[in-house]
Amino acid sequence: MDTDEKIRAFRASISSNLLAGDDFIDWQVVEQHLKSSSSAILHIQCLVDGGGVDRNGLEKLLRDEPSVYPLLLDLIAFNTSGTQVEKWGLPQLISHDQGRTAWVWKRL
Repeated sequence: MDTDEKIRAFRASISSNLLAGDDFIDWQVVEQHLKSSSSAILHIQCLVDGGGVDRNGLEKLLRDEPSVYPLLLDLIAFNTSGTQVEKWGLPQLISHDQGRTAWVWKRL
């Protein structure tokens, strides 16, 4: 009996409802999120590579590329579900409105 078979036999002997490693992380969802965020990832990486991760750099990034906003929220571990974002008085999305963008980045 090889190692994998021993593990399966052990798991079956103690409980039939133990979770597999893939039960904890839905890798398909992770891959889809990475694909849909690739543009925002590149914009943020350019900011990091250029050394512009400061208030002015973030404001410029949000003003020029408002699509990075949801990813920035994810990166600071901000719960981006609609009710949580609204609870803190932040918008779900931002646009090219400079006044609104400045207001948002000051709160981040």
